[in-house]
Amino acid sequence: MKHLSVQAWGCLAILAALLSVSARPAAAADEDRCEVQQLAAARVTASIALDHRDLTYVRARSVMTIEVPQEWKYAADLKLSVASDEYRRAMRCLVRQQGEFSTTRYDEWIPRHPRVTAAGNTTTVHYEAFSWLDRGDFYYVGPWRIETQGAHWGVTLERPSALQAAWWKRVEVDPNGIDVTRLRVAPSESDSETLAWVTPSGSPAPAVEVYLLPPWQQALAARANDSPWRELSSFGGLAWWLGVSLLAVVLARRAFLASGAVAGRSASLTLMHWGGVSAATAVLLVGVSGLTLGEPGDGRDDSLLCLAVGWLLVLLARPTAATLLAVSVAGVEAFLVVRAPQLFGLPPELFSGSAAIDGRALLTITLVGTVVLWIWLVGIAAWASRMFRSGSVDGGPSRRRGGPSDSCPCP
Repeated sequence: MKHLSVQAWGCLAILAALLSVSARPAAAADEDRCEVQQLAAARVTASIALDHRDLTYVRARSVMTIEVPQEWKYAADLKLSVASDEYRRAMRCLVRQQGEFSTTRYDEWIPRHPRVTAAGNTTTVHYEAFSWLDRGDFYYVGPWRIETQGAHWGVTLERPSALQAAWWKRVEVDPNGIDVTRLRVAPSESDSETLAWVTPSGSPAPAVEVYLLPPWQQALAARANDSPWRELSSFGGLAWWLGVSLLAVVLARRAFLASGAVAGRSASLTLMHWGGVSAATAVLLVGVSGLTLGEPGDGRDDSLLCLAVGWLLVLLARPTAATLLAVSVAGVEAFLVVRAPQLFGLPPELFSGSAAIDGRALLTITLVGTVVLWIWLVGIAAWASRMFRSGSVDGGPSRRRGGPSDSCPCP
């Protein structure tokens, strides 16, 4: 257990070093300074395709191309490093709604950074994104909002706030064979695969809204992640974990009653204790977390619960005092970061799933997760050490004190 203590203090040192760093103020997204009037001359094309063949869930792929005039105040910032605050401010103006400037889209996946090219008096931004429609919810991918909560799914064009007055030259929706049940505005072009709205220069952007009847396979897969099916899945995991734990208790009890050796009875008793702890852990983690805590994506309550259960796992294993102290200090620091991140110069909603994530915030979340995992690994190692010790109480085969071995063939 001495080796565990060294690891413990090393982890504490890393966590303390991170939290001692003074908070770097986040670059505020000035929503009122996108110079919207200069973007009235921008030209935009947008498309979305719904892939579903041979897939468990429907995948929505968005492609958006924005031609920005060089006169726009932030056009030059688009050519800077993607890590710079100036680049991020300019890109947020082009691809986000005004209220989204300080939030993160956790359902939107970006396969690569937007491609920026400049030619003549125009800077062109090519922005690709996709999302898996794996539950009944609202999804935002590129300039699109997708609703999957009912029997019919809706796909709506939601133009970024700064591009409301831009020329939306062409908008396409590719259902990829999914049945279209209703259109808000009839397309100007259509074929067997694609619906397209083509707008002349100076005309208002089309109000694109498409309703579809998803394939039953993908609709069923998406509903399986919603209530009550999500809770049913949690019950299944809980039943399996409890069953294995209780089986360990029953077998250990039989071995305890049948064993006459001190070492055997001690090992059986420890295994019974482990089975009980494992069953309680299953109820707390799978039962409480899966059935009563926050919605998916809100990780604060789950993180706090994992910290508490991990600490109890270590405590009940009866580790050395140094190990318990190290785990307790690390757990308290991680608890404070999760419960009150503003104390460390981090956004209060850091673990709620709605905060904008910068490099320091991402490092903090990663380190807290590492501490939680480390506490659990210490607990498992402590229990393994306790079982090993209980199985060798007498240091080996049973011997008479001061006499020869029982197995010795002496007269």
